[in-house]
Amino acid sequence: MPAKPITILYGPDALTRHEKLRELKRQLGPDDTLAGNVTELDGRQLRLAELRDVCRVLPFFGGRRMVIVYDLLKRFESPKPGAGQPPKKSKSAADLEEWRGLAACAAEMPPTTTLVLVDDEVKDSPLLKILAPVAEVMAFPAPTRDRVKSWIRERLSRNGVAIADDAVNLIEEMAGTDLWAISNEIDKLMSYCAGRDITAADVRLMVSHSREENIFALADAILEGRTNVAQRSFARIVQEGTEPLAVIAMVARQLRLTVRAKAIGTRTPLPEIAGKLGIAQWQAKRAADMANRFTLARLKLVYQKLLDADLAMKTGRYHPDDLAVVCLIGDLGTGKILDKTQAFG
Repeated sequence: MPAKPITILYGPDALTRHEKLRELKRQLGPDDTLAGNVTELDGRQLRLAELRDVCRVLPFFGGRRMVIVYDLLKRFESPKPGAGQPPKKSKSAADLEEWRGLAACAAEMPPTTTLVLVDDEVKDSPLLKILAPVAEVMAFPAPTRDRVKSWIRERLSRNGVAIADDAVNLIEEMAGTDLWAISNEIDKLMSYCAGRDITAADVRLMVSHSREENIFALADAILEGRTNVAQRSFARIVQEGTEPLAVIAMVARQLRLTVRAKAIGTRTPLPEIAGKLGIAQWQAKRAADMANRFTLARLKLVYQKLLDADLAMKTGRYHPDDLAVVCLIGDLGTGKILDKTQAFG
């Protein structure tokens, strides 16, 4: 386990971050002891006193405990000021004074407890700056195209499978830089090739735009409030072998790309949009089309609700895993979250 009492995992590379967290969990001991010795909390409304009490609990059956807090760092991010305006004071500024005591709290934890803070992309969190000197900080930035290619080779090499260079290039070209999505494609390729070298012909046969198109269709249906279509689309993607958490991650990524495309400007040439977003041109076209059809407010709202569903599953508030998404889709479709008159641009 890490030598420091706090471990921080943050960044937009959801798959690598998820795998690191899973690795840390495995270090606790046998799987049959994990359920009682891992506590997962929602950091957005958590009080320091509550966290202190949880961290003081001793592990069952000896061994170690892990307390995982999601989205605590992002809670304290400073809001961006508008053009020509002075910096805004964060609504969470008062809470930050309380949370300055987290380092001292961690120092008082039993040596059997490890505290792990997990966040997506964090740009300007004062809490991260406060904790950095006393924490094991691991950043997981969005992968570059070169890193994706190295990652594909390393992933296959660990499984004893070789791949031709043109096949690696083709996977990156067709699947983009979403490591979670590429991982699914690699699993299909390894199963299909049954231990032999993977060729470009195999990639053309097995890796198609169909999964990505399904994600676009699901995002469209959720944004448009077509509840039944969205729920059926979600169920189909899960039945095809993609984990519910991965579905959320991929839809959230699509919405994030769409917001960025809107910021770049949808009249910008597609090659330029694709280059800035690090995706293929056909993906850039879909993102730009979506950016034209929905308001920024709608895109951000649904993105936040997807993050809520993701957190609900991680912290065990919904079971089975896909219930959180089904409930989210139902709420969006029936207008409980946003009236349809406000939904479209």
